[in-house]
Amino acid sequence: MRHPSLRDFLDEGLGIAARAERAAAYWRPHLQCCHEFEGDACNILAPKPSTFTILGAGRLLDVPPDVFLRPNTTVNLVDADPALEPYWLRFKGLARLRGAAVQPFFCEITGQISDWTIGLEQWIRSHRAASDADLATFLSSLPSLPKTAPVLPAAEVVVSLNILSQIPIYWRERVLKLLKKVAPHLVGADDALSSVVEAELSRHAALLQHEHLQQITSLGRSLIVVISDVEFYYYQRHEAQWQVEPALYGIDLPSIPGQVRLARSWLWHIAPQGVEQDDYGVIHKVQGFAISPA
Repeated sequence: MRHPSLRDFLDEGLGIAARAERAAAYWRPHLQCCHEFEGDACNILAPKPSTFTILGAGRLLDVPPDVFLRPNTTVNLVDADPALEPYWLRFKGLARLRGAAVQPFFCEITGQISDWTIGLEQWIRSHRAASDADLATFLSSLPSLPKTAPVLPAAEVVVSLNILSQIPIYWRERVLKLLKKVAPHLVGADDALSSVVEAELSRHAALLQHEHLQQITSLGRSLIVVISDVEFYYYQRHEAQWQVEPALYGIDLPSIPGQVRLARSWLWHIAPQGVEQDDYGVIHKVQGFAISPA
């Protein structure tokens, strides 16, 4: 079975609204679980915060306005996709009506993915005939590059919203895009990469996810809320055996110093078979944690 990339379903943000509409009945339980978890975490554990920072705010499908738009509060929205601006402007207008403020931050939250992309592009353009081993060796050097970390606002409540599992996928998609353009001989059928290259990308994935958790730990003053995929399930209607892949690399949530105040788990039928693809469907296992930082 071909493993779908995030682009198959989200197109790095583009087209997510259309996909959410096509699979609305399947997405609704997941979005409701997100809303309820964020509401219970914030309303019960942080009843009077003045600031929120939401990492991975996206098109705000999983951001309940009633939870965050409170009088005299500031909500910082963080995401890498500038095409989100119209959605955020509507949210900002609603905030004004409720006596709240919204601050947009369009940036690649890790900092590293942007730096690594520049480094890889420069290298691959001067090594167009590189072998898989050459590429793997170069990829192994990327974590040693200086990191241009974005300056993000700290807040009383910080939310990492369905982004932790996506960060490595965004990086892999950037690698694929560059290789297809400059060194297509390194990309196999169905976007397959060699085992040595995949090993380096897995190492990057663990690093990126670990540093994201460190990032939100440094930003959250009173409460940290993490909602993330933890497993991917690929299924076919007439097959009893499902294919299961981890969404996290060397991390067992919550993995944040502090006291777990609330925890839940649910399933997200993100791509029903026959809606996005005819020959398979995808379900994600999602976990939510609310943590008072140490």
